[in-house]
Amino acid sequence: MPAGCDPSALSIGIRLANGQQVRLCPTDSGSAEVIRRLAGVMQLSPVSSGPELFITVRRVDSENRAQNQSPLVCTLPPGTNEMMRVIQMTDLSNAIAIRTFPAGGLLIHGALAERDGYGVILAAPGGTGKTTASNRLPSPWHSLSDDATLVVRNGDGTYYAHSWPTWSRFRDNGPGGSWDVERAVPLAAIFFLSRSDLDRAEPMDAHDAVAYLAESVHQVTGIPGQPGCTWQETAELCKQELAAASALAETIPAYQLLISQTGAFWEEIVAVLDQRKATRAGSEEDKSSPSKNLHGPGFSGPETGMFGPGHHPVVYSGPSMNPTLRAPDLMDVVPCGRETLVIGDIICFTRPGDEQMIIHRIIGITGTGIRTQGDNNPVADSGFLHADQILGRVIGATRGNHTRKIAGGTFGRIIHRWMRTRSSVLKATGKILHLVKPALVITRASSRLLPGRIKPRIVLFTSRNTRIMRLYFGRSVAGEFSPARGVWTIRFPFRLLVDETDLPAMNALNRFIPDQLPTSR
Repeated sequence: MPAGCDPSALSIGIRLANGQQVRLCPTDSGSAEVIRRLAGVMQLSPVSSGPELFITVRRVDSENRAQNQSPLVCTLPPGTNEMMRVIQMTDLSNAIAIRTFPAGGLLIHGALAERDGYGVILAAPGGTGKTTASNRLPSPWHSLSDDATLVVRNGDGTYYAHSWPTWSRFRDNGPGGSWDVERAVPLAAIFFLSRSDLDRAEPMDAHDAVAYLAESVHQVTGIPGQPGCTWQETAELCKQELAAASALAETIPAYQLLISQTGAFWEEIVAVLDQRKATRAGSEEDKSSPSKNLHGPGFSGPETGMFGPGHHPVVYSGPSMNPTLRAPDLMDVVPCGRETLVIGDIICFTRPGDEQMIIHRIIGITGTGIRTQGDNNPVADSGFLHADQILGRVIGATRGNHTRKIAGGTFGRIIHRWMRTRSSVLKATGKILHLVKPALVITRASSRLLPGRIKPRIVLFTSRNTRIMRLYFGRSVAGEFSPARGVWTIRFPFRLLVDETDLPAMNALNRFIPDQLPTSR
């Protein structure tokens, strides 16, 4: 493995006030550099245990883009210029925040300010005045962040707020900065900003607060327009987000804060905090605690123990080993010597010249070296491999919560041939069906008569940074538009039914109306 890729050499993680801990594990040199930079911005420290999030910097195969996400793996776009580095850190920080959703966490598009040991969030869309409001706060107020705040829920129902980086400060030669993300303050209230000629805090109904919170989360995380997510994964994220927002709104009071350009709006906040403080008298007051830095051993998570000592996690990408492997399978690579390898083993090695890690199968071993070939490639790899290029043998693959063994040797070759034969039969069947145009082909006229649960439709997902366009047949994702390539990719068997050349491009969506269904073959 290239220098700096071993997770034991870079055990950076994040500890949160609710006891959650995430260990960031690089699987290549690019991800190691992203983690190092993120650690500096977020002031993260080394950790020795905790659930892992494996990071890889890879170009995603557009045809399998919806399969390139995993709860264990965060795939970041490639690039080494400053703008791409900022995008990589932003995506990684969002992935960390989203992992808190099942436990009631939320990443809110709002500034975090602290006074007397308690925090308040000033939430608003970009350009509304979060940063300006934060800068206007007088002493003894302290501005901890001016763009985003991560809120987590403790086991006793107490909510804590963590400051989050302002990534826009790193763009266009901005000033940058660093935030002590692991420092948390108990959350007292949330204020949704609105410009006005006067200053006033108006209590919000819990149902309205949930809607405002959901929109705030969408603004900063991009949900539901997460690239690469299937509709099931998107639906689950939205379900977790809604549950977390509902619980937060029931516990922490929310207000609409009207602020003027010159008034002392913070006095309205102080009045709310004083009122809240009065209600926390007695036992409730004893349960609360002032601002604290949570670095103690009581906040470490359990170790997952996915890999044995010396094993390397490597993220698979690309189509060359389909259908044996699928991106983003997380490979368990065990170091080995040439003498222990046999024909049929799947190995991980570095390609000469660019040090890129490749996962292919051994097809020959001679005195000159080792020959390899991808299971989905028509020809063998050029050249021979030598011992110093081989990272190890692939013995397992993990996706989500499912782990399977990867067979090698003779048994591995038999499985590979069976899977390749099966894949060839399916492709041939698809070509035959395409040529004969079966009676089940959907036409533009007949599609209007289909039930809504299977009717084709195009859905545009938008967020602050992304726009994703997908074709659905009922609840199944049939295809996705690639803005980079400017083309649609339709999956089998839907490509038998849809003519992708008749689907609208991204720039035509302003003229696209709901009753215009895609032309089908």
